[in-house]
Amino acid sequence: MANTESAPDAIAKRDALVKRDVLVKSLKELSLTYEQHQMLHGPGINLLASRINTKRHYLTILLAGLSIFFAILAGGSLYWSGPYVTWFVWCGMCALWCYRTRTKNRSLRNAYRDYVAADISVQAVQPTLADELRFGFNLDYDEYQAIHAGDADSAARNILQRCRSNTHTARKGAMGMSALGLLWIAATIYSDTSIFWGIGMWLLLTCVAALAASAVALVNRATAARCAKLIRKYEQSESSVVLKHDRLQTVDRSLGLDSRPQGRDAL
Repeated sequence: MANTESAPDAIAKRDALVKRDVLVKSLKELSLTYEQHQMLHGPGINLLASRINTKRHYLTILLAGLSIFFAILAGGSLYWSGPYVTWFVWCGMCALWCYRTRTKNRSLRNAYRDYVAADISVQAVQPTLADELRFGFNLDYDEYQAIHAGDADSAARNILQRCRSNTHTARKGAMGMSALGLLWIAATIYSDTSIFWGIGMWLLLTCVAALAASAVALVNRATAARCAKLIRKYEQSESSVVLKHDRLQTVDRSLGLDSRPQGRDAL
């Protein structure tokens, strides 16, 4: 009777392994980082496949939009007798890239769906803070080492500090470029060129530096916001687990079910 019960389980397990191999093969066709390669044969492969599938889906939409945009530009240039060859080339490149991305996405999505259907237990796997950091951020060497050491919280806080440092560096760089632009004004004073030309060049350089610093600051602020949100999320999750455990211990003690030794038994 035991053999008849274990045979379906063995068949289901073998089918899940086959589906997993197909999913690994589909993922290896993509450009993966070192950390993502390490997760191919671990418990987080379903999370990896899900995140990559979502990102590549948005990439496909972006490429399709660019193809349509370049096609409109090419049609307008052709109608108005303008230069249209370049727009057609860009349209063809984006369309080809979109087709290849969509084809790989379809195979990855089908492999992931079959793997989840073959092994229902993978649906219960919840991502950890370390998994979220591996998926969503470009990590430094120290942050990788912290995650491998099991200290994902330290790696997350290091990301926050790195974002602040990058923002300050960008601001200092913009100020330095603006100060360097004053040389244009000084050069016009000792030349026959109008000083207004030097002031215009200084203003242009200052605006470019300010825009670059603002872009860097926005990117780092968005990255820091995502990281801080993850930290709060998993801190609340851990605190809720601890609170639930304390409540269960309180209930056990009130019912006399506390298994810890007391009185003489403790001695």
